[in-house]
Amino acid sequence: MSTQQTKSIALGVAVALLSLTSIDIAVAASKFGVGAPKLHRSTIIQTREIQAAATGDGPATEKDCKKYEAGINSWGQAEVDATEAGDERGARNAKRYTEGLINEATDNGCFIIY
Repeated sequence: MSTQQTKSIALGVAVALLSLTSIDIAVAASKFGVGAPKLHRSTIIQTREIQAAATGDGPATEKDCKKYEAGINSWGQAEVDATEAGDERGARNAKRYTEGLINEATDNGCFIIY
């Protein structure tokens, strides 16, 4: 095979590959088990700031409620960060910890302002 024939074949393969659309590539890839679903991040995620204060009806002082507030906001931000990174497991864990701290704070006499 001459150099000219090799160049012609290579050019033909390149043109054929470039003429494929993204749909053609996705279909071809899925036939070979490559087409894994992708996470689409089109949702806008907004961070919220939660405030906590003592009701006077429980053992928690204002200082205790501020500690809960800091923990709740920290885990809330961790949930947002994990969601934006596509870490579903991390987001679920952070949400569970956030809800746990909110429940603990209210059980100990703090009220929560969302």
